[in-house]
Amino acid sequence: MKKEITVHPFISQPITAQNLLTNTIEWKDASLEVTFPTFSAEELLPLAQRLSSLKRSAHIRPLEDVLEIIDQVGALWRDPSYELRKEALEIVPLIAGQSKQLSEFELSGVAQLWSRPVVESMLREDLGSADFLEHWLPRGPVRLHAQPRGLVLHNLAGNSFSVSALSLLCGLITKNVNLVKLSHDAPYFGVKWAESIRFVDKKLTEEIAVLYWSGSRTEIYRSLFNSGLVDAVLAWGGLSSIETIRKLGYHFGIKIIDYGPKLSFSIISANALLAQRQLIEELTTKMSFDIVFWNQKHALVLALFLLPQKLLHRQSPQRKRRQLRLPFWNSKLLLTTLLKTLQAKWRSLNIATLEPILLSEKLLTQQESATTS
Repeated sequence: MKKEITVHPFISQPITAQNLLTNTIEWKDASLEVTFPTFSAEELLPLAQRLSSLKRSAHIRPLEDVLEIIDQVGALWRDPSYELRKEALEIVPLIAGQSKQLSEFELSGVAQLWSRPVVESMLREDLGSADFLEHWLPRGPVRLHAQPRGLVLHNLAGNSFSVSALSLLCGLITKNVNLVKLSHDAPYFGVKWAESIRFVDKKLTEEIAVLYWSGSRTEIYRSLFNSGLVDAVLAWGGLSSIETIRKLGYHFGIKIIDYGPKLSFSIISANALLAQRQLIEELTTKMSFDIVFWNQKHALVLALFLLPQKLLHRQSPQRKRRQLRLPFWNSKLLLTTLLKTLQAKWRSLNIATLEPILLSEKLLTQQESATTS
């Protein structure tokens, strides 16, 4: 099965890019050819100028209006019959390289965030009260007001297609205007989400642009930052990407809010290793879900797990310290069962995912040999 799609940038006043990129993605028995424009600094600066001119209108828009728009957009995407949702669930699995079921799970998760109760809860947790966005409120001897940054550049990562909707949500509920820079690996979903906002409220989408340029072209960032038009950057991605944005942003005095790389891990306690075989099998089943979700792309995915050291110290009833040697066969049983569970439940698992497990098994075997000798 082969599909071809063209992804147009989301800009309220069209700008024609001189260059097009085409990605060909092969996944299982399907092939997808995605064509999308890539912009230069000369093409982006007039757009940034127009967005920056709308900062005042974004600031004075009542928060009630913003919440209502967000709630309506989220309701659209939570509806299984929504046309853009159905289209996205045909395209996103091919671009992201993940199953339709997992893509639907991720999409439903971000759609749940786009709801009034969730957003109001977020604002209460972060600001103390959403009223700080609307008024000057007394706080002790002073009055405080939460001021929008202005024009926010969202520099997105490509390991999650839904990060575009999440980042845009953060920009909208704080009354900013938003320039969303898509990742080369995820050029589609952010545009479709912005299209659904335009369906609900055309005025708000004048303050949003969603498009792509190469992240390796630092001269584009320099031009944008040096123009004085960008007030803040919401940066997502790996260490190299974050460090580049930080250096450029700090040089031009721009606020950088970064969501950099994170590592998720699991600790297997001694009690788990001493458990009965049935409990170990239950544990490894749960671990296999944590390992394979999103094919090791997300920060929330289990990247490594830690086993106890070979010796565990405890006090005897007579307060005489003695050593309790952990049963290595249980440690090996845990790893062996985990491998079998992964291979049985996740046939398409990339072997790279198993490397930390195989390494742990090798170390345990060496450790056992050293102990028995």
